[in-house]
Amino acid sequence: MLLTIATVAFSQKQVSAAYILSRLASGEALICQDAVITDDIDFTRFPLQTVTGQYPEKGKTVYVVSNFINGHVYFKNCVFKGRLNFFRAENTAGTKKEYRVEWREDVLFENCRFEKAVDFELTNFTKLVSLERSVFTEQPRFVRMGLRQKPQLNGLTLQKGCYFQFDQSKKVKTQPGKYLMNVDTSNHALPAGWK
Repeated sequence: MLLTIATVAFSQKQVSAAYILSRLASGEALICQDAVITDDIDFTRFPLQTVTGQYPEKGKTVYVVSNFINGHVYFKNCVFKGRLNFFRAENTAGTKKEYRVEWREDVLFENCRFEKAVDFELTNFTKLVSLERSVFTEQPRFVRMGLRQKPQLNGLTLQKGCYFQFDQSKKVKTQPGKYLMNVDTSNHALPAGWK
């Protein structure tokens, strides 16, 4: 039996956030190489949203709204000119909604440049996540992320440091510079069907 994986690949000068979100909404793999992404990408406004939980907080009910992204995502040698948002909260009189992103397949941002803020707060990565050789020119927020595998971070450059927070009580701000980690990349390859 032959298995075919639908893949959308492109290598062009400029790519819009709307195009990326529409491709991801289709559930297909996305490969973007040598491109400039021209605007903000708000992954919390993804069409596949589900209320996945609720909890009390300071007299309000907080509803957790998960945005599930099902396709493999691979950005290589890309420049992101706008913000990348993976978390958003909305407050009303008696309720609060937290919009979160859950990646169900590999997410690779390799040798990319992020020129505006990137907020990974409460993002869940169920498979591989890679930021190898990528550069963040603003302070990214790695706050209470869910990682099921050790992230690939070799050669990651943080020009203005970043924020790490692994629970509500501990906030850590790093200093600018390279963040190097000894990570095994021996089995790091594109999944079958991506080439």
